[in-house]
Amino acid sequence: MRGMIVVLAALTVAGCGAQGDEEAAFTGSTTVTEASAPDSAPPPIVLESPYGDQTAVRGSYSVSYETGVLNADGPAARPKEVTAVVAGDEVRFVFAGAEIVSAGGCHGGDPQDCIGSVGVKPLGCDNRSVETIPLELGPETTWTVDLEPGAYELAVFASYESEGANGHVSGSLGLTVAGAKHWDALGVYAVERSMRVCSSD
Repeated sequence: MRGMIVVLAALTVAGCGAQGDEEAAFTGSTTVTEASAPDSAPPPIVLESPYGDQTAVRGSYSVSYETGVLNADGPAARPKEVTAVVAGDEVRFVFAGAEIVSAGGCHGGDPQDCIGSVGVKPLGCDNRSVETIPLELGPETTWTVDLEPGAYELAVFASYESEGANGHVSGSLGLTVAGAKHWDALGVYAVERSMRVCSSD
């Protein structure tokens, strides 16, 4: 019998406008509707680059099975790592064990809305869209980085299908693009407070 579980979790995030060395903490609620396979989860979102791989911090998701649905909603995810690249590098958004599909029953004005995309914004800024990357049908999407030097947040939302399940998944990735004096050490690193662009949003 399907049950309802409400999980109240204290989440620590690097919020815009936080002062000092302490991270801003807030409490959010995550609601999970159990299905016949409650231990299953959506596919991880991985950003592959020539300098290392980064797994996204998972956000909200929905997984549909033959006999039930697993839903999770909570505060917007924030990246914990950044992948440091240079403009012109190719990176890949990979959905391990799944393929990106057009969501069944979706009839949006733009067909891409039924598939998914990656929203690019300055790191720590909620309301400043820089670019939108359309996801391709299939297990991965290749993107040639075409951003100005700086620190960015990549908000991923995708409809997917895997063996015995389908649904949607979201997640957050961090990216820095090397400039003349900043982030010239390429690789995957923890997010630092000094990387944030917005002091308030």
